[in-house]
Amino acid sequence: LDETGVATSATVTWHADNDWVLPITDSPGNARMMHGSLDNSAANPATATVANLPASSSGYDIYVYTAGDNGSATRTATFQISGPGITTTSVSATDSAGTSFNGVFTQANNSPGNYVKFTIGASATSFTLTATPGTSTDPYKRAPINGMQIIPH
Repeated sequence: LDETGVATSATVTWHADNDWVLPITDSPGNARMMHGSLDNSAANPATATVANLPASSSGYDIYVYTAGDNGSATRTATFQISGPGITTTSVSATDSAGTSFNGVFTQANNSPGNYVKFTIGASATSFTLTATPGTSTDPYKRAPINGMQIIPH
């Protein structure tokens, strides 16, 4: 759907080991988006492939929201965007110990945060996002995908 709720030609398919729910209150808006995630419970990369994006004269910004149920562990993950007409780009995010989504968004750019941002050019009408678990201070490596926003320039 676009920003007004109207259907578009865009489609999304995904693959993940599992899904998960964060220990935050489910309420309308941002908290609901961050409440659940695609999960890497077997430490495999998760993917989300978007196809059939409407043409954009100047490209898109892709926001990927990421917050896990990590308790006292600090975890890192790498998010990569690739596809036809896209320079493959990776950004890592650190989910710091003792944090849960509290309504504040912080961009991760190889740093702590709960979202990463990519920019793709006008010729791109599809892409694949790959979320790969990195390090963890406990045995459970994760790279959660809570949501994605695609904004035309």
